[in-house]
Amino acid sequence: MQDSGGRTAEAGAVIADTPRATAPIFGREPELRAVLACVDQAPATGLVAVRISGEPGIGKTSLVNEIARRLRDRGCGVLASASDVLGKRIPYGAVVAAVRSLAEPGSPARAEALRALEVDGTEDGAWFGRACDRVVALLAELTATRPAALLVDDLDHVDDDSLALLGLVLRRVSAAPLVLVTTSRSHAGETGAEHLLDRVEQYAEVVRIDLAPLSDADVARIVETVLQSPVDDALAREVQQRADGNPFFVTEIARSLRELDLVTLDGNRARLAVSPDAIRLTRREAVLRRVAPLENETRLVARAVAVFRRVRLDQIPLLARVASLPEHTVVAAFDEMLHAHIVVHDEDRGYRFSHALVGEALYHEVGPAQRRHLHSLISARLLDDRAQGLPADLLQLAWHLAESAAPGDRVAVGVLAEAATGQVHRARDGRRAVRASAAAVAAQRTRARRAARLRCRVLARVPAGARGGTGSGRAGVVVRRGTPASPPP
Repeated sequence: MQDSGGRTAEAGAVIADTPRATAPIFGREPELRAVLACVDQAPATGLVAVRISGEPGIGKTSLVNEIARRLRDRGCGVLASASDVLGKRIPYGAVVAAVRSLAEPGSPARAEALRALEVDGTEDGAWFGRACDRVVALLAELTATRPAALLVDDLDHVDDDSLALLGLVLRRVSAAPLVLVTTSRSHAGETGAEHLLDRVEQYAEVVRIDLAPLSDADVARIVETVLQSPVDDALAREVQQRADGNPFFVTEIARSLRELDLVTLDGNRARLAVSPDAIRLTRREAVLRRVAPLENETRLVARAVAVFRRVRLDQIPLLARVASLPEHTVVAAFDEMLHAHIVVHDEDRGYRFSHALVGEALYHEVGPAQRRHLHSLISARLLDDRAQGLPADLLQLAWHLAESAAPGDRVAVGVLAEAATGQVHRARDGRRAVRASAAAVAAQRTRARRAARLRCRVLARVPAGARGGTGSGRAGVVVRRGTPASPPP
């Protein structure tokens, strides 16, 4: 087995990424102009923060990627980071990913920042201060002669340590021509992320952009791209109604209509081949159709990956055990998912679903009893690794135990108590280091409370609630500006 860089993981099997062209982005020019205008004004105003929000699939990540591309074409320094549910458990993971993304690998300031951010479990107040200093120095270097941007996708999933560090760093560079761009789901309700933006708003302008559903014309353009043909108004209107202007669902529904032979060419224009009433295709069904053509064994592996959320190559044996399949079968299935672009590879982040909605749909396709069983298998393997002295992610283990352990399970309670204690101790160290920063202290306390809630969930067996939100509003850009409450001290 090989990863995308050609490194051998197991003889006789190959896992390789399938290159994909960057999909065009439709209907977001007003939002792009609004963000680029913030970049243009940054040399005069200093730090500007932009919060992009919207329902899942509305195009937040695509918009941020396009912003990054345009700014790099301008010669601006760009640091970019994306987080997910598991990434939230990696201390300072979001900041490290952003620094690594900088397209200047020979920069001494970049190298020093990465060295300062190395976590070995012995971090103290002095360590935190040095890490802040190095990140500030890197941002100062990037903005010395030009504007720069820090792009944070899925702010709701950024780890609390990164939020605490950013809370201090951004205040210290508030006079620099820097633009912070974040994305988050509507009504996600993550206190730490919202508190960071509330703090930034005290000394910098915060621009809030709500991504609305796409217009009929933009939906028609996406359908034409998927079908590779002009489309009639009735077909475009049917897709618009079913997708509610959400570009991800527009793409999936149009693809499903094509694969089900429900569209036909009339002259040079595509139209529906059946009455709209004969089509049984909802947004969720369209997402699940992405994996419907897979062989049964491959689908089983896809469901297992949904329970993991993110998989490394060295976890293939565990993935095989969870899927109840031979390891060589899992390798072949994994390769099939990669070629179908259902699973993609992220540098330093393992393998994940191409869109979170695909993973969420597969996860909820598994029944609650089966989900609990799979979480139990994973937690049992991680517990075995710990017993043998092998490294095991404590918070990942705690999460799987919280989803599977019986009320009062002594082993589960002990692990969760250990995780909660570790989080509390880290929060205390953070408070010593960031005593002057109320934002950082609040973020650390939030993390400690979250760990304590995790422990209580095992005792009470309360199921985790699914986060998410729904967008609203008409097509067009909705921008709300916040004025700094006071200048930085």
